[in-house]
Formats: sequence, structure tokens, C-alpha cells
Amino acid sequence: MTRQWDVPDAATLGQLIDHPPAAGFRVSAVQTTYFRDVYYDTPDGELRQRGGRYRMRFTADGKQHLTVWFPDGTRLDTPGTDAEVIAARVRALVDPAKVAPWIERDVARRWRTIGLPLVRLPLCDFVGDSITVRYTTSGSDGILTCTGTSSTGAILTYINTFSVVKNAAGVGQLVCTRENGVLYPLINGVENLSVTYGVNTTGSGNNVDSYQNADQVTAASNWSNVISLQIELTFANPLYVAGAPQGQPATIVLRRNIAVMNQTGL
Repeated sequence: MTRQWDVPDAATLGQLIDHPPAAGFRVSAVQTTYFRDVYYDTPDGELRQRGGRYRMRFTADGKQHLTVWFPDGTRLDTPGTDAEVIAARVRALVDPAKVAPWIERDVARRWRTIGLPLVRLPLCDFVGDSITVRYTTSGSDGILTCTGTSSTGAILTYINTFSVVKNAAGVGQLVCTRENGVLYPLINGVENLSVTYGVNTTGSGNNVDSYQNADQVTAASNWSNVISLQIELTFANPLYVAGAPQGQPATIVLRRNIAVMNQTGL
């Protein structure tokens, strides 16, 4: 069983991880994982339009891993496939000279485990996730920012971070933080934002085998197999009355599946 609690902001969560209220319990050292994914395409999205994806993953140990998905459903990776073989297939789709970074995603996770002092079993984990998405738009693509506006003119790069925080009145809000650090409230009454990842482990086709959380994807080295996201927003139900028999539920969950980078499996 998994229990989740809300904290007011990222700084408070960081304090809990650094100084957990766990006197008398066994507390592990703080652990950290990090990687950066950079997706490449031409400025007009030619690779995406043809059903391909080109991603370079940079890990904390300085290594780089290239993964390319092709329109016929095949996937090639390095190491494992000669880079020249991959380059030849990419040239058949687009002009490599036009390919440039399109979206960047930084994933950082800090956590520590709290356990019973005499039994080597975990009692709970304090976990903090941070996901930053960067994307580049041109004045003609019509892509909207989280403020509801689209870019005009030259090619621009945006950074949007979505999270749930408490406002001054203690009400949960879904907010978006832009690249300039300005926070924009989007929806009131949101208690939780949850993301799971649709994984295809067969290496072919666009069907999801299962939806996994970030820990499960990391443990199974399945990040390169993610082809969709399942996003859940938990809202406080304004019609809920505590103690009312056969009344309204306390919360309402809105769930949506989103294909990733032209993959169709949900």
C-alpha cells in the first residue's frame, strides 16, 4: 500500500529529505539519480511528422546513449548498434544538417529510506521528484505555452514546470512555472498530480505492456521503452459532506493518457 502526503512547496520537501523527523529509526543516506534527455528534430518538425524520434540521453556518470525510433516501429540504440548504421537510416528521413535540439527534459530524484531500527525492512521513503521540460517553437507552429499564448516571430525556447502547491488560503492549485521563474496558477481545488509511464518492452509496435511509476521504470531500465504517459489530477469534491451516508466521494480523479513523441500506444 502506498500513502502520499502533500507538502506546501519544494523547499519544504527538501527539508524533510535532508532532516527527516525520524528519531529512533534507521535512516539511510540521501541518494540521488539524474539524467537529461534531449530530443532532436528539424525546426519544422519533419522527423516527428514522419513518425520518427531521435533522443540523446546524458547520465550523471558522463555517458551518452543514443536512441532512434523509426516510422516502421523499429528502434536502434547505442551501444548495441553501430552509429553509422543509425546515421544512414536517419539520413533517409531528414537532412542531418537541419536537425537541432527540440525538447530537453531533466529528471532529478533525491530520496532516503526510513526503516525500523532492528529489522532491515523499509518503513517509508521520503522522495522528491523534479521534471523540467524545455521545448522550442517557431512563430508558425501554433504550440501554446502554459499561459495560453503561442510564440510569434523567431524560434524561441520555453521551459514549463507543472506542479501542485498550496495557495495562501491553504487550497491546492495546479500551477505552471515559466522559464523566467514566474508562477501561473491554472486550476484551484487540485490536491494531487500523478504521472505514470506506459512501457512497451517488446521493442516493436506501439502497444503499452503496463503503466509504471518512475521508481519502477528506473529499476527495470525502461526509460527508453516509454511510449505514453498517464496523468491523473485529483480534485477536492465541492459536493462532499463529511459523514453523510451514501454521499459524494471526497475527491474526483481526472485521468488522461497521452502518446509520447508520435507513439500511438495507450
